[in-house]
Amino acid sequence: MKIQFDQFEIDTEQKSVTGPDGPVNLRPQTFAVLCHLIEQAPAVVSRDDLLDAVWGHQATSVSSVAQTIKELRQALGDSSSEPRLIATRRRLGYQFVAQVQRPDEAAAATSTSAAVEPELQPSLSPRTLGLWPWPALGALVMVAFVAAYWTTQRTQPAFTGERLPTLAVAQMVNASDDPELNWLGPALETYLGHALVELGGFRVLVVDPATAADESQLTDIDFLIEGRYLTAGVDGSRLLASLRRPGSGEIVSSLESGLGAWDVAALSIDMASSIRDRLGFAAPPGADSSAIRARLPRLPGSQRAYFGALEALELNRAGIALSQIALARLDEPDNPRLDHLEALAWMSMGDWNAARAASEQALTATRLWPRRDRLELEATAALLDFDYERAADSLQALTQFYPEPESSRRLVDALIRAGRLRSATEALDSLRLQRPRDPRVALLAAELASAERNHEVRLDAARQAVLLANEEELDSLLPRALLAESGALIELGRLDEARQILDELFELNELLTDDELAQTHLALARIRFQQGELGPALDSAELALSLFEAIPHPAGQAESLMVAGAIHDRAGRVEASLAVLEQAVEQFADLGDQSRQARSIVQLGVTLMRANQTEAAIAHFDRGARHFRNLGDRQGEGAALINHATLLARGGRLIDAEPIFERALEAFTDAGDLRGQAMALGNLAAIAGDRRDWT
Repeated sequence: MKIQFDQFEIDTEQKSVTGPDGPVNLRPQTFAVLCHLIEQAPAVVSRDDLLDAVWGHQATSVSSVAQTIKELRQALGDSSSEPRLIATRRRLGYQFVAQVQRPDEAAAATSTSAAVEPELQPSLSPRTLGLWPWPALGALVMVAFVAAYWTTQRTQPAFTGERLPTLAVAQMVNASDDPELNWLGPALETYLGHALVELGGFRVLVVDPATAADESQLTDIDFLIEGRYLTAGVDGSRLLASLRRPGSGEIVSSLESGLGAWDVAALSIDMASSIRDRLGFAAPPGADSSAIRARLPRLPGSQRAYFGALEALELNRAGIALSQIALARLDEPDNPRLDHLEALAWMSMGDWNAARAASEQALTATRLWPRRDRLELEATAALLDFDYERAADSLQALTQFYPEPESSRRLVDALIRAGRLRSATEALDSLRLQRPRDPRVALLAAELASAERNHEVRLDAARQAVLLANEEELDSLLPRALLAESGALIELGRLDEARQILDELFELNELLTDDELAQTHLALARIRFQQGELGPALDSAELALSLFEAIPHPAGQAESLMVAGAIHDRAGRVEASLAVLEQAVEQFADLGDQSRQARSIVQLGVTLMRANQTEAAIAHFDRGARHFRNLGDRQGEGAALINHATLLARGGRLIDAEPIFERALEAFTDAGDLRGQAMALGNLAAIAGDRRDWT
């Protein structure tokens, strides 16, 4: 079916939109939102209706719909302030306001009317209307309304309506006098959310204390769950929760759950079941509390160590995390959740071999689990294989059920590494709404800006991360933020400022992990190299290499070898440069990191070119271009091709060079790299001029 509105036409069979300037590219979800709004027009469509119709999952972030509407308006040239297509109806939803035409239906209607005699419609004149007993009918309707209202008021549950309500889990407060119980707050917030999804089928959101206190940000939420926990004498643990309607201050219900010990899984299951029952809903088909238990170690003592390890990882303290995991293994030596957490810790430290061994152990132990319960494990295994597409897909599926912050942060990182920058931006915007003062979110913004090659924005985001780490007193995150700031300054050529940041990092020596110390020395090597201090630069690179070897951190070792190779090349030590660059290529190949392997191959080709080893250099450029093409990295492919073509042109082989420059131009155009396009066009113009082709 074809649908027309404004200057656009939708083909629902081809799932395409065509505008005055040609095809309009929309993501499948964005296209589905547009079709649903048109289908329901002129009715106002609530955000919940859109979520159910388009996303169809149990949980999502607060801004998924808003971000998709924003994307749709941008694609169609619409405006929220002066809408001609999609209007926002405050606290109600969205309305498609443009006139819609369906040519196919109009043609069918015309054909039918020509063959069928139309029925005569009765006249609704005042005289005809006067024959109806309207006063009696009005009285009957009023009686029915009063009766229905009275019946509803007597039997009304906490929530009415056909759809499931949207719930938000706010901060769980430690109401005891024991600071040793502080670990329970984040644990209960996370697993109560999982239990509400699994056992109630609810849509569940995460809100931080600042968001919970600002009622204007809770417009999509039906009930806010606030809780506190304490130890109640001989009765043991107690979890107290209240259901509150945002905006009214009305507490709908207060609930209590208690056990003899702090078993996070059991408390979450019990409280989620109580909330579901209080709201008047039955358990969804297939609800299984064992899915919640499978997410955690079985014993309360092991759970405490498990959450201690999680907190340490979030604060970039992988060594402490490994100590907590070892403590949990005293009671549960063969728990796959502990295996997975250990894989994350080793990955954070850069020890890929140890991380892969732990990940494989977790996957083997859970091979009979439902796939939903293995999504996080599969995502980690994919990351360790540098398969960022598969990792992003698994994490997207995981966060659809319940978008807890840690999984959401990992999703953004995977999307950036997969090159899906538009999706990464959307996911990051949602995460910012959940955690506006989290320096880790600011660091992701810096990472995204780096992938977009926007180093001014990267610098701003890194400085925001530094500011938040200081204000939130998260000292352990400060080195990562400062490293991000120095990296942006290096890319911008502001080397003296970058060096000042590194000096500040060296002064924070007691806060630096082994990996961060090695990264600091490697950054210093890059600065010294660019400033022409080749001797000190090589010293810094070799020190970084030795620190990475001690961890061990194979990727860091290979990066250090690449910097050392560039230094040797600049100093005229070609043989030494070739030797260390070949080591870097082998190191990346053994690691399975094809992207950085391709980059090291091209750098080796450049060194071979300077050594006048033309055929070997050409072979490396061609190999690097093929690697980048297989990875879908058009910018990297263009760089390899332009080096290849330049080498041929310098050798007088212009006929061979021209088609390779053309391929480089295509690659740079696809990548949106204007500088690369200019270089390719300049060389093509020079070749055309050489043969006097002035066209």
